[in-house]
Amino acid sequence: TTPASTALASPASTHCQAEQTSVASASPTTLGGGAEGDPSASHRQRDVGSDEGAQPSGPGAARSAAPCAGEQPPTPLAQLAGTVREVARAELQQTMFRMLDGDDDGLLNCQELRLFAELMGFDGDDEAWREEFDAVLETHGDHLVEGVSALGFQAMTDDDSDDGMYCTDAELDKACASLAWRQHEAQVKAFFAEANAALIALEPLPEEG
Repeated sequence: TTPASTALASPASTHCQAEQTSVASASPTTLGGGAEGDPSASHRQRDVGSDEGAQPSGPGAARSAAPCAGEQPPTPLAQLAGTVREVARAELQQTMFRMLDGDDDGLLNCQELRLFAELMGFDGDDEAWREEFDAVLETHGDHLVEGVSALGFQAMTDDDSDDGMYCTDAELDKACASLAWRQHEAQVKAFFAEANAALIALEPLPEEG
């Protein structure tokens, strides 16, 4: 009766055992490429074993190059979540740009971009800001029009190098809220200034005695 372990052995394991048996039974002449006791044969054998440039080939090499079985690609849900985050960030950047673009010309000029820089913590003088603005124009703007477009602003706030003004989503959201409050206060002040001017214009002139 055939033992259970032999009956259940896979073709792959049987093949591996056959290879090990053939290697173990090979003669020194076969492995070394020369007669037994030949120093050059031993030297050639060491060269073959220490060849660092040798590349594996055959089915085994394909299996070693394959990704680890534990590495799983991102699930569709994870991919969707990443896409949603990217879209939300882009919307936040576009909202910030529109709020900064006071003259609605599609570009942020020196003063408009300075407002954003101050929201991010810039507290330098005019000369320091001009240097910063010129550096931004070199990377993300256009010297010909002296401004930064919406795409340039998005790239600038995504750039975490010395040439950009990288902002996290939380920082962008906070800056939007702060700027919205500033603009609201300015609108309220302008409204009351106009109302006071209208009331003064309606007051009757004092009668001459």
